[in-house]
Amino acid sequence: MRALLVGRAEHPEFTDACRWLQANLDLTLSADVDLALQHLGVNENPQLILLVQSRRNEISQRQIEQLHRAAPLARLVGLLGSWCEGEVRSGQPWMGVKRIYWHQWTPRFIDSAVDSARRQSATWALPRTATGAERLLRSQQNQGTPQSGFIGISALSFTDFETLADACQVNDFSTIWLPAPNTVPRDALSAILMDGGTSHRQDLCRIRQLTQQFPRLPLVAVVGYPRLEDRQRLLDAGACRMISKPYLLDNLLTTLAEAIRLFRDSSLPAQSA
Repeated sequence: MRALLVGRAEHPEFTDACRWLQANLDLTLSADVDLALQHLGVNENPQLILLVQSRRNEISQRQIEQLHRAAPLARLVGLLGSWCEGEVRSGQPWMGVKRIYWHQWTPRFIDSAVDSARRQSATWALPRTATGAERLLRSQQNQGTPQSGFIGISALSFTDFETLADACQVNDFSTIWLPAPNTVPRDALSAILMDGGTSHRQDLCRIRQLTQQFPRLPLVAVVGYPRLEDRQRLLDAGACRMISKPYLLDNLLTTLAEAIRLFRDSSLPAQSA
């Protein structure tokens, strides 16, 4: 796939994404929109234009429309940093751009953009004018193969448990609330889903407690507005994956299924050659 990256991508939040892009795509780098328009004016024909922004208003809607006119068939995707997460409520988010935050990169972008067998039936096929509600409906219509597994959900309230349990049951996962983890037989579970908050210090304590109680199970932490250093602390505490609130259903289910698969594969005995 030929891709054009537009913006200043040197921020540490984008390191993983840029490393993957450079290794897997025919990538052209443009530090600003003017340079990108020059590339597009000399027979560049990218399938993907990736707009990288660590803070609000680094790339304007007017500039995005210029890029779209120069390459009307290219998909427009925004890779956004932590400081952009509140703009959906208090700012003016880009229109007609698929938005992906730095911590959503692996489950949301690689899975949908690289798998050509699913691309036409996924949200990629929707026009730029599709609303968030239309994208959500399409993603729900195209969920993957139902999964099997028993998910322990650590949540501070039953309402929070029900929210995650309803999401898990879309993919046929069974769930159980873990208000008292000592009462749950560890061998019965496939994974732990921890509902956290914005106080990541408390989240870290809960992760450590859960991983001590369930030492051989993958733990996926769902937390609010994490920064780059928060993700590293959560992983160091014992989580194998992190999801940020508000999350998309397909993001949650893909991440959970992947965590279960990886842990199952790692626990299989090595086969002799």
